[in-house]
Amino acid sequence: MSRKDISSYLQDWPYEPGKLSVRKFTGEDGVEKLQLRVDLGILQMNVNGRPDGIRPFDADSLFDYLKNQFNKGEIDGADFSLTNDQVSELQQEALQYYHRYICFYEMNEHGLVVRDTSRNLELIDFIDDFAENEVDLSNLSNLKPQLLMMLAHSQSILLNQNGKKEEAIAALKDGIEEIEEFYSEFQGIIEEPVNEKQILTKLLSDLEDSKPLTHEEQLQIQMRQAVEREEYEKAAEIRDALRALSK
Repeated sequence: MSRKDISSYLQDWPYEPGKLSVRKFTGEDGVEKLQLRVDLGILQMNVNGRPDGIRPFDADSLFDYLKNQFNKGEIDGADFSLTNDQVSELQQEALQYYHRYICFYEMNEHGLVVRDTSRNLELIDFIDDFAENEVDLSNLSNLKPQLLMMLAHSQSILLNQNGKKEEAIAALKDGIEEIEEFYSEFQGIIEEPVNEKQILTKLLSDLEDSKPLTHEEQLQIQMRQAVEREEYEKAAEIRDALRALSK
């Protein structure tokens, strides 16, 4: 087999249509990585920093670099603008983060979902504010309702797991409101699907009707997630805490 032939890897990890198959591991360089199985191969991403591991201008991402350039200039942005090439590069970079936060969502890594979805929402606004020419934001803007839904859902889960049910409910309500505001702003431009709003509305109803999680239930959730992420040392620590709690 040629060194460039990945057939054996694909055979060991068959593609399953309709299923999002993701795994996390530590690479040969010692960096934590994700792999996403797609129909024609495997997408590999770094867990931290830019997904492809590149550091544009020695920054974590092109977006981070350009934000820093803006902060060094006029605070009102009068002397700052994004060229067409920069906008295209930012849009391409946003797609990398899209693939990654989709993986995190599937793996119940909700803290990392919050990190990457918040980042892409900020990037969309950044392009909208500073592009020197009018930009077709339809591709990125079409992702915004999904971003808002996943952000609100993940925030809610994290808050509820920490015993903050009212804050969790507020996060879902805020997400629903922001999705409604988005479609109100783009009325007649972007067709409004109902999926994202329906998902948050159902989650809100379920959460409002549920009892607050006990400390034991919170630990059980954390242990299950640790096992799913193959963090067995952490899972063992949580298991010991559960045993101590039961005594």
